[in-house]
Amino acid sequence: MNNKLDNISIENNKNMRTILNQLENEKQSKKDLELKFSELQEQEKQKNQKNEELEKELKNLHKDKNFGLKFESDNKSGDYDIVLDITSFQDLVNQDKGWKIKYNKKDGKEIYLKKKDEPTIIVGVIGNGNKGKSFFLEKLSGYDIPKGFNIKTEGLSIRYGRSQEHNVAILDSPGQETPLLKVVNKIIISSNDNKEKKEIQNANSLPQENGDSKEVNNNHLAQEKDEANQNENKENNPQKSEQLEDEDIEFEKYSRDKLITEFFLQKFIIWKSDILILVVGNISLTEQKLLSRVKAEVEAMDKNKQIYVIHNLKDYSSKEQVEDYIENTLKNLYKIEIEEILRQNIRKDDKNDGNYFNKYFVEKGKKVIHLIFVNEFSEQANYYNPPTIELIQKEIEVIKTRNKFSIIED
Repeated sequence: MNNKLDNISIENNKNMRTILNQLENEKQSKKDLELKFSELQEQEKQKNQKNEELEKELKNLHKDKNFGLKFESDNKSGDYDIVLDITSFQDLVNQDKGWKIKYNKKDGKEIYLKKKDEPTIIVGVIGNGNKGKSFFLEKLSGYDIPKGFNIKTEGLSIRYGRSQEHNVAILDSPGQETPLLKVVNKIIISSNDNKEKKEIQNANSLPQENGDSKEVNNNHLAQEKDEANQNENKENNPQKSEQLEDEDIEFEKYSRDKLITEFFLQKFIIWKSDILILVVGNISLTEQKLLSRVKAEVEAMDKNKQIYVIHNLKDYSSKEQVEDYIENTLKNLYKIEIEEILRQNIRKDDKNDGNYFNKYFVEKGKKVIHLIFVNEFSEQANYYNPPTIELIQKEIEVIKTRNKFSIIED
């Protein structure tokens, strides 16, 4: 019996020690957790302090230096009322540059100050470069707008309507996939600099009047031989030369900045527009992707916003060509329903006597409308173009919700 009691006592002691060890371990774990929690709190505190410091630095930078928007510019805006010279997103944080604001030399600033606090209907147009955006806007608005292959729309270009009944602002931009001229010019300048340096080096290597002409000629021949060997080595070397590498780096840098800038302009116009117009040509894969991206942006920002896709078939000269495009391209690409344009909404004149193309094409979901537009100087212009213009003009007239449009603040 005593042995049994002793065994029980030993077992109980073991159990007690195990429990005490467990309690001690739990106590230590709690201390470790408390210590870790304190460390995390301290890290969070330091992070908040750092964020506050960065915020102060940013405010001081904005206040004291040339940061962001520059409110005046020596350059003028052409036929637009106001132009935000957004050609590089990187310029926004460059102390020596920023985004310049250009006003029409006649009365652009006065018009902007008058219009910026008024409820405004905003008509925005997007699309790839040289697809006819400015041309279509001119026909829609009746205003003279710079256009053509040799004329480049800058940044965000705004033209205000002059009608007292409808306060309208038109938003234009260069569009996407325009040439990257900045880096090309930089490479040309660099190439010219290298050429000039080479000419100077060659001039310095010519014989001097009071020197040993034979020795100089020998040096010149040796230099040419060295250059020939270097060129041969470069051709045999699979790696690019330093100059080519520098050009690649510059191209990558500026092309990325250009892409970011284009996306920013596109997003801004989508966000602000009450009437959103996408101009395409004979629709390409790139433009298909653009339309898909615009649909996604609109879905995320405002599901009720209508998208008007203008198929600017400027290279088509006959009715048969346009009808073939509608049947074999447009209808195959998108699930569309055909709807008729009400003829009483279309003005008649002596030239066409109401003889118009009276259809437009609505994608499933009713939020994307496809319209046909052709070259103004083609035989089919009077048949296709008036209903497209009139339909969008009618949509502008019936818009009820209008917001203030202060382009600089926005």
